[in-house]
Amino acid sequence: MLAQGTLFGVNHIVGGIRLGQLRSEALPCAGSVKDLQFASGGKVGASGCFKGTNGEFDVAAESKRPFGTNTRFLWDETPGMGKLFIPLAEERVSGGGSEDSDASGFTTFEEDWFPAPAFAVVLPNPRSQNAFIDAAASIQKVIDGQYIDRFTRLVTLQFNLANPSLDVFMPMTMYAELPVAGGYAVVRVKHPPPLMLLQILFCAQGYKYNVVRLYQITANNSTNSIALEVAVALFYLYFFLRIVRSSLKKGVQYLFKARTLIQIVSMVFYGGMWWARYMSLETVPPIEELQVDSNLFFSLEIPASYRSFAVLLSAINSFLVVFTLADYLSGFGTLQVVTGSLYKSLRPSLSFFIIFIVVFVGFAIAHLMIFGQELEQFRTMGQSSYTLMMALLGDIPVEEMRRINPGITPVLTIGYISVCAFVVLNIFIAIVTEVRIFNFGSSHTSYSCSTPCRRTSDNAKRWKAVACPA
Repeated sequence: MLAQGTLFGVNHIVGGIRLGQLRSEALPCAGSVKDLQFASGGKVGASGCFKGTNGEFDVAAESKRPFGTNTRFLWDETPGMGKLFIPLAEERVSGGGSEDSDASGFTTFEEDWFPAPAFAVVLPNPRSQNAFIDAAASIQKVIDGQYIDRFTRLVTLQFNLANPSLDVFMPMTMYAELPVAGGYAVVRVKHPPPLMLLQILFCAQGYKYNVVRLYQITANNSTNSIALEVAVALFYLYFFLRIVRSSLKKGVQYLFKARTLIQIVSMVFYGGMWWARYMSLETVPPIEELQVDSNLFFSLEIPASYRSFAVLLSAINSFLVVFTLADYLSGFGTLQVVTGSLYKSLRPSLSFFIIFIVVFVGFAIAHLMIFGQELEQFRTMGQSSYTLMMALLGDIPVEEMRRINPGITPVLTIGYISVCAFVVLNIFIAIVTEVRIFNFGSSHTSYSCSTPCRRTSDNAKRWKAVACPA
């Protein structure tokens, strides 16, 4: 039998469970539809409309007014509906307070951004005394109070999991967006508010979670991990001192070489990783106050976001380090041909990339205008571009497009694949091949120590001297 208050017996639910929502004010409607009249009198736009071209949430139009029938739900904290560890206003300020930097917010699968949810109803932790009785009473208040209405833009269910075996935390958010175009959750049917609430909870549109290690500055508290962190720090310190010494010796122009710029960017990302780890420790609640069976809701979204950002910077840095290693190895025969061909083809490929972007944007706009009102894959310019990029890999929603417009779909699909995949990309391959033959000879040329070193970079000469002594 699985332990109460856990998922699958090993993931412990930490603290309370927060049900929340975000609401928008109804603003004056624009356009001609607002003037449609009812036979009984009045116009359809008299009750107002919601801001945003595609119905996206706008913080400037967020409604913070109390609402509800039998229960008055308040923006920050509703009496008798549970407690938050920190107030909502403080949570948003700690997360940055803006769409560009708010770590407490999130972006849905539909590319709509939302801040931390308000009007919280905190359900008790399953381990607490009378948890199920208190939770049932709170849910009944939510249903009787008409918690969801036409001003609701998003409904969320948030909880935190902790796995002691893996030493990880997982803040999770399940959400259901209610766009101005209509519909909610997965099944788009009309139900009264009580059934709507249950359907949103059990058939959420999407979810967001982070699996991270909190309460530690390093990636792992093991001795080997700490030793590796120290070695990497010394490695970056060595390159920093080397760049400073070389720039003093060779002048400021040394800092603008390609290899030096990559190393500088790598060091900036490395410093950013440590900053994100530090911010994660600064924003996480004290571990002695993080009680598993507490009925308080602990917001771990902000520290988890900082920790995930640190992992992202570390991943990008790994690529930059490998890229630098490839640059150092480019002095060896065949590797010199590969890296040299790519390096020398950058300038002639610039015109290719310009043409590719122009053609790609043109097709993205065409798909957005034709299918944007009906298909989610083309609802915004970003989604349309992503769908067309996936189409180059073979993932094309042809059947959905044919149901909307069977006449233009074959023309657009065949035209896009023919131009972008068969024509434009092959032009890029031809450019690289031409540069390779011009600088390094035909494909049958043998490369040995007698082959002239066409590339004039310092590391190529250095490797040539080591591998091919006079």
